Amino acid sequence: MCKICGAKTIVEYDKDMKCHVHFCNECGFIFKSENDYIDQSTEKDRYSKHNNNFENVGYVNMFEKFLDKIDDFISYEGYILDYGCGPGPVLSEMMSARGAKIKTYDLYFPHSEDYHEYVYDIITLTEVIEHFKDPLLELNKILDLLKKNGLLVIQTLFIQKPFLKWWYRRDHTHISFFDNKVFEKISEIFNLKVTYTDNHNIIILQKL
Repeated sequence: MCKICGAKTIVEYDKDMKCHVHFCNECGFIFKSENDYIDQSTEKDRYSKHNNNFENVGYVNMFEKFLDKIDDFISYEGYILDYGCGPGPVLSEMMSARGAKIKTYDLYFPHSEDYHEYVYDIITLTEVIEHFKDPLLELNKILDLLKKNGLLVIQTLFIQKPFLKWWYRRDHTHISFFDNKVFEKISEIFNLKVTYTDNHNIIILQKL
């Protein structure tokens, strides 16, 4: 059953990744079987090995491109939550330099202890949502922290086909996969409005 729309899914076996993959023909969501998830300890260890800091030129460039794309659609005057900030506060510091008041949250790494005490004008999810085991549950918690008319800014590589040959699926921590069609369904469920998409890896949703 699809975790987004509840429709019946088609299950295929990914021989390379040795896991089962669910395909929803209704909303387009694709997700790996829960039986094939790695454990949290292994997942955290893999994240810890990422070189996510200002010394990683490629990592910094990724966020520069991200901010260049969204700068015309957002304001840095209010509070922003960097959700899934990871071990290095690169994006947070880059947005802070633009004038934003930043809070951070991460499942595994140090973050703002008081992040949950605020409601935010903007919440960013950069290379985070593809790790969600239950996207609707996680998004519901996130949207509770977002102001009315606030913006949820998501970066994740949109589904490419043929899926079972796509490199992005090869990361064992990547378990949920999205595109514009999937986000349209999510917007319908949560009463959101798509204000921008680059049809590749960035989408901005407004809470109505």
